Amino acid sequence: MAGVQAIDPSYRDVARNLGASPLELFLTVALPGSLPAIFTGLRLALGFALIVIVGTEFIKPGDGIGSLIWESWQRLAIKSMFVGLVVTGLLGWLLTVALDVLERVALPWQARE
Repeated sequence: MAGVQAIDPSYRDVARNLGASPLELFLTVALPGSLPAIFTGLRLALGFALIVIVGTEFIKPGDGIGSLIWESWQRLAIKSMFVGLVVTGLLGWLLTVALDVLERVALPWQARE
């Protein structure tokens, strides 16, 4: 919602003056203008989701990475524990890279640093 509110109102006015329907207004002005904010939210949610998933496996162990880290910590198997930590870090990095590639495809007009 904040992404749509941040769009310059003149874009909406121009689209309306050119006869854009509400659907066309959404598809050509609101959605492209709010995509940077949407991807920012996705990037924040991705990190939070990874923390929650691994943290949940600490509480209710199964066969996941969090379970590996927790059980290794309890047995003092430091090498196995660090394997789980490194895998978690790599998973976060790979997901961030994948989201960055998706953002570059979805927002080709966005300036890159």
